[in-house]
Amino acid sequence: MPTHLPSIAIVLLTAAGAALLTTGEERRQAPQRASAPFPPAFEVATIKPNRSGSRGRSLGYPPNRFVAVNMPLRFLIGNAYGDTLSVRQDMIVGGPSWLDSERFDVEATASSTSAGAGATPPDVMARKMMLRTLLAERFALRLNTETHERAFYALVVAKADGTRGTRLKPSTGEECVSGASSGDAASLPACGPGARPLGETGGYFVTMTELAETIGQFLDRPVLDKTGLSGRFTFDVHFTPPPPVTPIPGAPPDPPADPDAPSIFTAVQEQLGLKLDPQRGPIEVLVVNGVERPTPN
Repeated sequence: MPTHLPSIAIVLLTAAGAALLTTGEERRQAPQRASAPFPPAFEVATIKPNRSGSRGRSLGYPPNRFVAVNMPLRFLIGNAYGDTLSVRQDMIVGGPSWLDSERFDVEATASSTSAGAGATPPDVMARKMMLRTLLAERFALRLNTETHERAFYALVVAKADGTRGTRLKPSTGEECVSGASSGDAASLPACGPGARPLGETGGYFVTMTELAETIGQFLDRPVLDKTGLSGRFTFDVHFTPPPPVTPIPGAPPDPPADPDAPSIFTAVQEQLGLKLDPQRGPIEVLVVNGVERPTPN
């Protein structure tokens, strides 16, 4: 059986029938939303080519907004179609060379009142859906999924002395906070995988799929959860980072890491009780079927 990209399926979101991708949860809700006249969209958005030659780049979701500076389109696609993490760049295939060589600045604002009085600002996943619409409308982006034979690492439970067990910490979510918060909760870290210093990765209240995807960001191939473990966990891993898998041309070099830290393979086994097993098999990838340079603002 093919291995699928996490929580992604195909749904038609525009009157022109442009193929966009959405999460499995939204696919299950599609019958209730089929009569919606428009896909989710930002209220205001600007897209401009960035020809500064700067090495710096940024991407984020400030409250009610999406902002990207000096970003290639393939990175924007990966962010839009990822859930907690971006889709790996090597899992987005096809398209012209300028998807990687040309840079863009994007600034978009969502309306928090479009759903009626008292509506709250859309969360990050809602704004990712809006970003998908924006890419379809302004870049004429058309995507679909295909199954390709690919090498990957299977994340499995390591065996030690004939027993099975992990060093993962089960999580109830009490040590982190989801979404907007106030009061004492504001001092807690956000749930899910989070940014860490070079040579570290981790997260709070994560699924095993999210854990596998987090580790895969540092490797030359995807990591797929084959542990059979359910529930959510908090984890930390310290390791010597390998060279970046898909470096952005012109990006500043990474700062030096701890030279005495173990490799990520050793760290995953010793610190988490898991193992990265190299395998090969069918994996779903995103395919760029059509794209154009953006229309003027």
